[in-house]
Order: sequence, then C-alpha cells, then structure tokens
Amino acid sequence: MRKNLTKLLALVLVCVTAITPLTSCSEGKDVGDKVAATTAAATQPVEDIDPLSERKAIPDGLPDANMDGYTFKVHGRGEHGADRYELTSFFAEEEVGEPVNDALYYARRDISERFNTEIEVYDSGCDDYAQVNEIKKMVTSDDDIYNMMGGHDALLGNLSLDNYFVNIYNLPYQDFEKPWWSGVEDLTFMDQCYLITSDMSYLGLKNAKALFINKAIMSDYGIEIPYQQVFDGKWTIDSLIELSKDVYEDLNANSTVDADDLYGFITEPNCYGFLESFGVDTTIREDDTLHVDFDMEFVSGVVSKIYDYLYQSKGAKTTGENNLHAIEEFKNHKAMIIHIGVDFAATDARHVEGLDYGILPMPKWDEKQEDYKTMVMHYPFIVPATLREENYENTSIIMEALSAEGYKQVFPAYFEIALKQKYSTDNESMRVLDIINESKAVSFSWAYENWEGFDLCLYYIYEKGSDNFASYYAANQKKAAKRAEKVQKAFVKMAEDQGIR
Repeated sequence: MRKNLTKLLALVLVCVTAITPLTSCSEGKDVGDKVAATTAAATQPVEDIDPLSERKAIPDGLPDANMDGYTFKVHGRGEHGADRYELTSFFAEEEVGEPVNDALYYARRDISERFNTEIEVYDSGCDDYAQVNEIKKMVTSDDDIYNMMGGHDALLGNLSLDNYFVNIYNLPYQDFEKPWWSGVEDLTFMDQCYLITSDMSYLGLKNAKALFINKAIMSDYGIEIPYQQVFDGKWTIDSLIELSKDVYEDLNANSTVDADDLYGFITEPNCYGFLESFGVDTTIREDDTLHVDFDMEFVSGVVSKIYDYLYQSKGAKTTGENNLHAIEEFKNHKAMIIHIGVDFAATDARHVEGLDYGILPMPKWDEKQEDYKTMVMHYPFIVPATLREENYENTSIIMEALSAEGYKQVFPAYFEIALKQKYSTDNESMRVLDIINESKAVSFSWAYENWEGFDLCLYYIYEKGSDNFASYYAANQKKAAKRAEKVQKAFVKMAEDQGIR
C-alpha cells in the first residue's frame, strides 16, 4: 500500500508539472524511499527532478536521537468535532487506502520509528470555547501532560497574552527558514510567536478562502470564466462585481427574492478574508508598537463598494438574508459563485452529481495591487507553558519532524492528489490552487483583536444596514486602540520575562 501511494504521488506531480510547466520533472520516482531516488535513465539531465523528490530531499537538520519510547501527547478536537478542527488534518489512526489519511499515518509512523517515540492524540470533543477553557484549566493547574494543544486561532491568540504558552522561538530545533513553516512571520511580534501554523497540519490550505464557480450557470448567462484575468493579475473586486451583480432569476416565479431563486454571488455576512485579500491589516505592527492608524480612506472605500455589491445589486446576497445557505444553493445549482474555504472541493462539491465547478482566488482590490492575498482561518497548535524544560528538546525535535514530514508527505497527498487531481474539474483550477497556496497568510489582526478591533468591521457595519465606516470608526476607535495597547503591553511583559527585550 505504501509503495503504491508514493508512486501515485510522484506520478501525479509529474502530470501536474506537465500541465503547468513551472518545474521540470522526471518519471519513475519512488518517493517512499528515505532518500530521493536517483534517475533510472542515463540520458536524463541531472537537474530534471520531480517536485516530490525535491521536497523529500530537503534535510530537516534534526539530530539522531533515541527517545527511548518517549510519548509525545497532543490534545485537540477531531472525530467528535467539526471536520474543520485541528486533529482531522493532523493524525490518522491507521492505514485505510485513502491517500491523505495514509500519508498522515505514514508520516507519524516514520517519525515514531526514527526517534523511538510514540505520538498519541486525545480528542476532547469540545467546541471552540470549551477547548480554550480546557487549556486554561490544565495550564493553571500546572498540568504537564501534553506537549501540544490545539484550538481556535483568535481564542488562542487572546489566551497567549496571559503567558499560557511557550514562545516557539525559544525551542531549540525550530528552523523557520524551512519551507514547512508558514504563518510564523504573520503572527510574530517582538520576537515572539505562540501559535503554531506549520505543515504538521494541512489545515492552513484546507481553510484558505476562495471562490467556487458554477461553470454551467456562467455558460447560460454568456459569461466567460475569468481564468485569464486571474493569470494576468487582473482579477479584481470590480471584475467580480461586474460579472455577477446582475445574475438573478426568480426561479419559483413568486416575484419575491427568496432562497428558491438563483443568484450570482453568495457569501456569509462576516465577509471573512475580504479585507485581508486587499492587503488590509487593522492592527498594525510597527517595530515594537501596535496601533490602529490604518488607511481609513481606503477601508471606507472597501466598506462602501462591498455594501453596494451585497445589498444594492440583484445578484449578490449574504447568507444572513432570505434563509440563504451558500453551500446548499451552490450544490442545488442556484448560486453562480460562492465564497468559502478550499476544502469545499474535497468535502461537498465532489459529491454533487452534474456539478461542473471551478475555483478562483479572492480578488485583488485593483490592478495596482501586486499580488493576490488569501486569508487562512487556522486552528493552530500551541505548546503549553507547563511543559517542563527537560522536555523542550524532545518536543522541539518531534514538532520539527512533524512539520517536515507534513510538507514532504501529507501536503502533496492533499494538495496534488486530493485537490488538484481527485476533486478539481479543470486544469485552470489547478493553476488557481497554486496561486491560492502561494498567497495564503494568517492575520495577526484576526488572531489578536478579540473582536474588539476593526478586522470584522464589514460584518458589524452591514449588520446595522449601513456603509458608514467613518461613523463606525469614530464609535469604536478608542476600544480598538485600547485592545492594541493591551496586546502590546502583554508582549512587552512576556519579552521582559524571557529576557529578549
């Protein structure tokens, strides 16, 4: 089974690279070997190596260590919680013949064998708030049972201010220059980072925000799928609005806008990721200072434009109106475009008979914006402050190994096989997934504002039936500034306690 999976991974990557010639590749690589295989053909150029072998060849720099059966324990949610929770993208109990599951299983098994250690997970079955309370209770009682614990990013960010977690910069074997570390810079302030968002879990891509399109509806309305705009860097919010704002059909002919009609675009009212896709941070990190003096004029323009689109046009709606449900409307061919996480391709869209869909990245604000930006709603891990210092070395080694093997084994299984080959319906969507993956980022504002800042201003303003950002800012500026000051003071104190300031 292992040999078949690794051959399949290598073959898929060869095919994908042939479709989008970004990296030259060779055939016949068995990437299950501990060392990347050498070429079987004498005529093959040395530089031609398939991307998976390139991943496998990157050394993790970890020492040879025999941990004498040390048990690395992880506390989180998975089987008993929603699919979005952290353990579902981190651990597999056994080999079942499904590529992503088996890659998770093999990665953990390889680490256990390499370091003579056991990796155990505990599924608390908690919801977001109960999980945070569990973590708080364990740390305050000086309970050192777990090496890592997982939870909601914004709730964990808030909890980190009370010195409940280990600064991962203080662990000995974390190499943040390696490609399996993502989100660290996004969540770092004053040389401190407490939330772990590496490739030990593929949740970072799974929850990345994207747009799913129903190609049949686009065809019916004579709308060209804007893939070329995307690839030319010209896919903007104005492009999205223009092609979807007038797409509406009263399917049940009752002369009432309701859930039985067809719409051009549907999103949740929280509009997660829109501000981030336009490059907006509402809590600014500047040297050792946090402040909320962002570009008000720009954000005001964003608020007005999105409001006009969602609440003044025929074709765009939020799920807060008319009992609309984005996923159900899309699955029932009643939404041309929906705003949702990438994993929708693997969980829902693939099960719908006759659904011909494509994927687009979140749009830029305008063509002057250099790159696409994709917000990730993460469920990170943390290292509890109760971890004894004598366990730092083993914990750090296993964390780095989990991240490295996630990058080398699990991520390709999910990204290349599950998303790009098994569940994607066209070659263009494969290229879009590359754009999304390369542009994904975690929001410091979202993680640390505790819903007291401006990161969710679109939702709170629209909830009042308004687009008046200036008024909202005036009413909430002091609260947001106070929150930024609180976060800054907490980081200053923790830096002083750690001797890094």
